[in-house]
Amino acid sequence: MLISNAVQNAMVGSWDDFKGGIVSAGALFLLNHVFKIIFFRNRHIAKLVQGNPVFLIRNGMVLTDNLSREKITMEELEAAAREHGEDSLSKVDLAVLETDGSISVVSKNYHHQTNRKRKHSKELPGSVSN
Repeated sequence: MLISNAVQNAMVGSWDDFKGGIVSAGALFLLNHVFKIIFFRNRHIAKLVQGNPVFLIRNGMVLTDNLSREKITMEELEAAAREHGEDSLSKVDLAVLETDGSISVVSKNYHHQTNRKRKHSKELPGSVSN
């Protein structure tokens, strides 16, 4: 939203508006990059500004205290579960309000399987072959 606001006049205005829009957008990108570096280097500042993830559902149990503290309604939580393919909150193993405001949902039926094997043609030194 900030970028679109910063370059709005630049898109329809004069050359000076265009230069001002480019400078505004560049300053916003630069500030974003600086904040990312600060948050990466200092986890305490990152937690202070961004907060921590909050559990909303654990093992099929809705944590109503956390919902009310974060001002999330049951309808919003149910909608997030439906977006992730679950029709019932009791089937959700874990739901987390992430620091970016999104809700991550992992269902009890979630199975992560991989058949990926190493593509090394030679064994590594010290490895044991079966």
